[in-house]
Amino acid sequence: MPASKEDIVSAIRTADKEAERLAASLTEAAWSTGVYEQGWNASQVLCHLADGSQIAPFLINLAKTPPKPLPPGAYFDLDAYNARQVAARQGKPLSEIMGELRSGHQLSIEAVRAAPDELIAQHFRAPWGSEGPLGDIILEAIDHDMTHLRDLAGAVE
Repeated sequence: MPASKEDIVSAIRTADKEAERLAASLTEAAWSTGVYEQGWNASQVLCHLADGSQIAPFLINLAKTPPKPLPPGAYFDLDAYNARQVAARQGKPLSEIMGELRSGHQLSIEAVRAAPDELIAQHFRAPWGSEGPLGDIILEAIDHDMTHLRDLAGAVE
């Protein structure tokens, strides 16, 4: 059964609460603690989550108006995109990063609630290749965030 709007809103709220809990528990030393071997530290993980906090409106808009396919041989480099977005936020105060994350989550909740039920149930192909009902793809993206939050918790607690 495809995800309902309330399933999605509940998942966003859960991710928001966990991000808030972790951010409040970060000491200055934990802020620079490595979360992934040869990868992001705690600050960078939160920057990544802030960038992706508006995933629901992004995916809803894509479902309404799918982009034109890329020309043959062209591709979207998700790793390079993520690196640019994290770099753009790195060095900002925690309060600003968390403000962006909270605001993005609120916009995501509003977008989900405003979307027609038929759109949430519509078959959709995400830019990263996942396919299924749009609501399930949004939940998949939120689960991705929860994975990062679990990894962050394991590294700093």
